[in-house]
Amino acid sequence: MSKPKYSPEFKIMIAEAYLNGEGGFQCIANKYGVGVASVQFWVRCCQHHGKSGFMKKPGNASYSSDFKRECVEAVVIEGFSVNEVIAKYDIPCRSVLQRWIQVYNANRELKDYKPIRGIYMAGRKTSFEERRENMRLKRQLEEKDMVVELLKKVKEFEGM
Repeated sequence: MSKPKYSPEFKIMIAEAYLNGEGGFQCIANKYGVGVASVQFWVRCCQHHGKSGFMKKPGNASYSSDFKRECVEAVVIEGFSVNEVIAKYDIPCRSVLQRWIQVYNANRELKDYKPIRGIYMAGRKTSFEERRENMRLKRQLEEKDMVVELLKKVKEFEGM
């Protein structure tokens, strides 16, 4: 995931500027050099979750199939916008909800998602020497496997 372009403090400042009546969405977007959609999203997020809505949460979020269905139906059946739903339900980005909507519209099952910490973490990088040693050991193992196969064939041949 990429680094956020704007700090939580900056987003809070923008949302509060709008909520304090310093201007409309377009005016504040122009004043701070951000997109109107971003201002709208940050204001909704602030309205639903307060300042805590802007703080980064550790790890991947866990979503039940019921929660996913509720969010999707809020858009598909009740007519809320994707931005309104992700702000209300604290979903980190539009693409997550849009993916759920695609699955729902394709009549496929929305499955539970419970991340297992550590599995999604990238492994450590290996040094050149470690990679070279791994290759040497793989070659050595392949040679041993060939010897075993050869001995099996010799034994089979002798048994005839």
